Amino acid sequence: PDEVALVDAAAHFGYVFKGATNSGKIIAVNDKDQEIEVLQFFEFDSERKRSSIIIRQDGVIKHLMKGADSIIIARLDKNNQPYLAKTNKLLEKFSLRGLRTLCYAMKCWSKREYEEIERKLKSFDSSTEKLKLVNAYASEIEQGFQLLGCTAVEDKLQDKVPETIADCLSANIKVW
Repeated sequence: PDEVALVDAAAHFGYVFKGATNSGKIIAVNDKDQEIEVLQFFEFDSERKRSSIIIRQDGVIKHLMKGADSIIIARLDKNNQPYLAKTNKLLEKFSLRGLRTLCYAMKCWSKREYEEIERKLKSFDSSTEKLKLVNAYASEIEQGFQLLGCTAVEDKLQDKVPETIADCLSANIKVW
């Protein structure tokens, strides 16, 4: 639901996902196609409670991150967060309504800084613990971000889930 909400909102503002290439994603910005180069992607998992992606767009290297509000807020630059107070108020309001929330943040890297990130990530390639090393390094560089905002969505069950649970219970199948 979070991704659907984001894609719908982006389309409303003139940003439409068109497809993928070997090196990136194609989006239309106000009906003009452009390719966004995907440089790195750090997966979401239940331990990280966030995902992030490093892209190059119009020569600018951006690191975008989304995830659980407490995780993202803890990874923000401690100075100059113009949206933090308003976002905290919204998060409280949304949580009182029982909505699931996510926060979004961004950071820019210089070409030199990104080259160091790339070099470090490549150094893990031959390790038998590559995933562990990548996750630890991702955690290290996912700091000092600027808050962009938050989203809130109703956490609905998938279609027919309530009926399926009821059927299982009536068949004396334990569900938890």
